[in-house]
Amino acid sequence: MSISSLFKRKGQSANHASGEARRGASPRRLHEGRPCITLAAQWGSRGEPAGHRLAARLGFTEYGAEILGILADQSKVHRDVLAALDEDSTVNFNYLVSSLLGNPYVVAEDFARDLVRVIQQIAEAGDSVIVGRGAAFALHGPRVLNVRVIEPYQQRLTRLRESRMMSYTEAEITLAEIDSARSQFVEDYFRRDIDDPEAYDLVINAQFLDEDAILDVILRAFEAKRLAG
Repeated sequence: MSISSLFKRKGQSANHASGEARRGASPRRLHEGRPCITLAAQWGSRGEPAGHRLAARLGFTEYGAEILGILADQSKVHRDVLAALDEDSTVNFNYLVSSLLGNPYVVAEDFARDLVRVIQQIAEAGDSVIVGRGAAFALHGPRVLNVRVIEPYQQRLTRLRESRMMSYTEAEITLAEIDSARSQFVEDYFRRDIDDPEAYDLVINAQFLDEDAILDVILRAFEAKRLAG
């Protein structure tokens, strides 16, 4: 099944799709086939670069913001519109003006439905690292490793201030907005808590770890789970 076949225009099983999204998506269990890693790293943590490095080390394809590109190409919705529904967006709305935009997404639940399907299709193809987008809540099973990287608030705040040349207050506001947006994204689309440890195979506190150590821990867990499965 091609990725393009995952998309349905409004009116096609709309009631079922919206009901499914309101209940939260059921994670797809991955059995045999090529492996997949999902990575959810707190914003400003040392885990953020891990997706790119994991993909490079394993020869996998990384998917993060690229998922929005797939959605935009196939649904004919402008990427800026989809970005307003993405995990880092601080825009708070449910309804899009389809008469002006000419798009299939009348409510945010339509976006959630197609997002989950694209994530699951990418995972089925395997050899992928999926960054963010609540992927851990859409996938589980012996050939997917769900990883979360956290770090103490003050360390993330300091890193943000230094990298963006922000004042303490500006950094506090920015970090609070992004943390809240990501948490709300998972709550809205998956009916789950982003910090629920049961959603992940591995939760890493990076307080005393550098990027190399984080990568090594993830790779060791990845290989251990593959052998166990």
